[in-house]
Amino acid sequence: MRRAITVGACVLVLVGCAADTTSSASQRDSVTDSIAAIARGELGGRACSPEIYDTSCTGNGGKPEYWCADFARWVWEQAGVSDTSGLTAAAGSFYVYGENHGTLHDTPHVGDAVVFDYAGGGYADHVALVTAVEPNGTIETVSGDWGGTGESEAAFSSTSRVALNAPAYASGVGSTPSVMGMTISGYISPAGTSASAGGGCAGYEDGLYCGGDYVSGDAGTLYRCTGGELSVEETCASGC
Repeated sequence: MRRAITVGACVLVLVGCAADTTSSASQRDSVTDSIAAIARGELGGRACSPEIYDTSCTGNGGKPEYWCADFARWVWEQAGVSDTSGLTAAAGSFYVYGENHGTLHDTPHVGDAVVFDYAGGGYADHVALVTAVEPNGTIETVSGDWGGTGESEAAFSSTSRVALNAPAYASGVGSTPSVMGMTISGYISPAGTSASAGGGCAGYEDGLYCGGDYVSGDAGTLYRCTGGELSVEETCASGC
């Protein structure tokens, strides 16, 4: 097993034998594959039909609200993601979720949420779901609330649909793919999925770890591993 010892603001990780995580890895892969399949199965869907994605139909004073985050959260929940705490109708809530759960990272994986134009304070312009990662690193995504018309929130959201963002586009954080017209801010895995994607710490001993040191995450953040899942312990003023 891996043990973590805190020394001041630093963490010393002692590496031993990791537990056998084959079964849990298969379960995580099943969830992420389901996210992609469910998202693709909703292509053409709208705020109020054939499904209602959380508060997409009525969240704007009884009218449709901007619902890209509603859709992404709904898909995660339908796929069996057990922890969607903190996710709201705000696209930026996914970025905050990633920070809080230690699942924010720079490399896309199927099932991840990808946030665009994150401006801080929980605000972003859009969130989509990664449904394919090509061998050359490009990605395809499915977006809710895409392609609407009209200037008001209700008008745009009532005419937008679930759409496939294709052809596959460059996935680098900080890049602005033309098919999206927005800048990629980061990728967020559901808590408890794909430890290699920053989604957890399955197989590691409970304790404290620096981001990038056996667990993914920000190198200046100290994470706590509890039962295979990560949470943010504190931000290190001088790095970990």
